[in-house]
Amino acid sequence: MFTQLPTPWSPRTPLSAKRLVWIPLALALALALQPAAKVQAEAPTDATIASGVRQALANHPALGDERITVVVHNGIVELSGYVDSRFERAVADTIAERVDGVRAIDNLLERRELPSRLVVEPANDLDADVDTGPDSPVGPGLR
Repeated sequence: MFTQLPTPWSPRTPLSAKRLVWIPLALALALALQPAAKVQAEAPTDATIASGVRQALANHPALGDERITVVVHNGIVELSGYVDSRFERAVADTIAERVDGVRAIDNLLERRELPSRLVVEPANDLDADVDTGPDSPVGPGLR
């Protein structure tokens, strides 16, 4: 017949043997938790976040030539300036959101108003120099 050997948890195991089992387990647990504390990185600074957002905005093809001001305070990014469309405004928001350390976005970007038509007004002092008489090369009514 087989004789069952006592395990560290059986009632027949002496107390000193049980302690010998718990000491290595406690050490292994302490060593396993220690690297996790070292891996935990510090939160990025506002300057680091601002730099990352500026670089990400400058590298995006839809926003490469836009002038967007980036200000960061406690991880909250404020975007201000002008863009040509609502699409560019949304793209800037999405790009800034993806930068590490950003907690929130305050998107103050405004859509640039383009003139609807170009109006050219002739200058008054130039009108005096133009001869529009019947013998002039310009002629009457061509002014």
